Amino acid sequence: MSEGKLMRGVVIPLPTVFLSDGEVDIVTMKQLIKFYLDANVDGFFVCGSFGMGPAMRTDQRKQVVELVAEQVDGRIPFVTHCGTVDTFTSIELAKHAEQAGSTAVCLVPPFYYNDHTDYEILEHYRQVADAIHIPMFIYDHEKYTGIHMRVERVLWLKKEIPTIRGIKLNVMDTGRALGYLRHLPQDMAIFTGGIANLLVGKPVGFDGVINPATAHVPELSVNLWNALENGDYESAVRYHHQANAISETLRQLWGKKGRSAHKEALQLRGFDIKLFPRYPSQDLDSGDLETLRSVHKEVGLDWALKKKEGV
Repeated sequence: MSEGKLMRGVVIPLPTVFLSDGEVDIVTMKQLIKFYLDANVDGFFVCGSFGMGPAMRTDQRKQVVELVAEQVDGRIPFVTHCGTVDTFTSIELAKHAEQAGSTAVCLVPPFYYNDHTDYEILEHYRQVADAIHIPMFIYDHEKYTGIHMRVERVLWLKKEIPTIRGIKLNVMDTGRALGYLRHLPQDMAIFTGGIANLLVGKPVGFDGVINPATAHVPELSVNLWNALENGDYESAVRYHHQANAISETLRQLWGKKGRSAHKEALQLRGFDIKLFPRYPSQDLDSGDLETLRSVHKEVGLDWALKKKEGV
């Protein structure tokens, strides 16, 4: 395995959408994958928090991975989140992800039992890593796991498990995110979870972004990344302002009504989302919908309110 970075750029946290009975909506998933490929994203993050992995059956998680592999057909890399409460299911999912063609697997630490010892956390990652031949990413998401990974813990895990080659950060303040950048080795890709961190973090070494709040406007994230890549900071600041405004509005609506806010955002692009998330979530009311539409207009993203042709 090359010691270069496995992937970089705009990696979409692929939303998994469902039929009303909770089964995966294959038709709409294919439309979403095509939508993102047409937007020239650089990769997919599959079955993460936004991808509903922890809320899905094991067979559904495998179904989505196979669908992504088939639709992507080697054009861009994808990372599969295989985090579960128990090590054995994570091993099962990781082996399947490797067989399906995943570039790497990603794991949160074993959650629910948030009193895990360091030994238990290490062995969870080590046993999954030993079961596969592809690299592993760590997913630092203390809010959902109850386990604070810390830079020191990640460095320790990396020392013990050399096939750890990247980390996905949750949405955190820029200072903490930059702390990872200062201390992690060069062969570890660092993906910020917050679009707001990119303006500062990309020029100094962040390898990419995996941001749910802008998943319905992948074109904007791609524009921001490309502007930073090309040193066009005037354009980058403009795109940053747009992305940050969208993200903040969605976070507010998410806090008020739940993840259904993201369903409404995708519906703005013309997708017929029957169920998202995969649990009961309150729909936005007319005032919430107007707030969502208004922020797009205010920052000059009226085009995102038009239905995607061909959807």
